[in-house]
Amino acid sequence: MENLFEIKSVGYYISKVHHLDYYTKLRKTDMYEFDFFVKSNEDGASFVNDIEYPFKNGNMIIAQPNSKRYSRSQFECYFIHFKCNDKNFENKYLKNLSNSILPRNTNSYINIFKAITDANISKFNSYKLFSNAKLCEMISMLHSDSTSKKKTTSKYSQYEFNINDAVSFIETDFKQHLTLKNMAEKANLSPSYFHVVFKDIIGMSPYEYLLNTRINHAKNLIMNSKMPFGEIAEESGFSSQAYLNYVFKKEVGITPNEYRKENIIIL
Repeated sequence: MENLFEIKSVGYYISKVHHLDYYTKLRKTDMYEFDFFVKSNEDGASFVNDIEYPFKNGNMIIAQPNSKRYSRSQFECYFIHFKCNDKNFENKYLKNLSNSILPRNTNSYINIFKAITDANISKFNSYKLFSNAKLCEMISMLHSDSTSKKKTTSKYSQYEFNINDAVSFIETDFKQHLTLKNMAEKANLSPSYFHVVFKDIIGMSPYEYLLNTRINHAKNLIMNSKMPFGEIAEESGFSSQAYLNYVFKKEVGITPNEYRKENIIIL
């Protein structure tokens, strides 16, 4: 594990400290570069192999070795640049990562960046082992976050950021009464076009995604609490216990009560 990665640099980058140019010079990478953006100008973007990825707070930009890179405007980001010494690991877990991933839990990534940075500054005993383990954790999280949303390869790929905004809105406000218009506004698209683009990128319609989010939340409450089903319905965005029962039975195949009996957690 200690020799899996060779970490060349890690830390926090403030672009205006290093350059004031609107565009940075084109360069070619010789290792993996993970940049996690936390502050940026609205007109900013990172370019990887001539593809533009607008700066978005909480977004990870990934450049593989031999990529062409440059950026536009000012930004601040956590970063880690490293080489992988295991070809099998590299082919399985690094080569297939998307150039842009919008993580679900930004704090988890920030904590890992900080932990690796602190370890490489203090250089305590086994800091390389610790850093490699934390980087493995980050890569695992990236795979989870990238596969949780369908990878975009169609003509709608330019709207991926718009759809990610809508997805985040759904996952945060699923308890509220959401309409297609509400969700489309978050993506800055018309409702009809939003429906088409969302389904192509995510693999299901906005309503199906909303329903799936609500049901998954209800499942968690059913398994991990003794909360009455009426309260679970309210906490999961269903208008009533009767509607929860109807939708749950239709989508899961059994009632919420039957699901609770079959999924009692024993520790």
